[in-house]
Amino acid sequence: MFIIFCWIFARIREDKLKLKEAYEALLILSLNQPYSEEYKIFSDRVKELAATNYNFSYTEDVVNYFTASFHDAVLMLCDVINETKSLGENQ
Repeated sequence: MFIIFCWIFARIREDKLKLKEAYEALLILSLNQPYSEEYKIFSDRVKELAATNYNFSYTEDVVNYFTASFHDAVLMLCDVINETKSLGENQ
């Protein structure tokens, strides 16, 4: 059995429409880059630290979404570690 992944080359119209709808749904998913004042301040601080500590200059207006996501993940991990330690479960 041959599976067609490209809606353009589907031979049956129904398959073509189903595949096209599936790909359109995939295209709707995207990262939402925040542009709030708070994010701008965060971004400026990250760029400042990158330039000072690592001699790295960003070319973008704001830092990449993944940079902010990694930062948030580290903060959440720190919260969990601190909470665990405060409960005496550090072993």
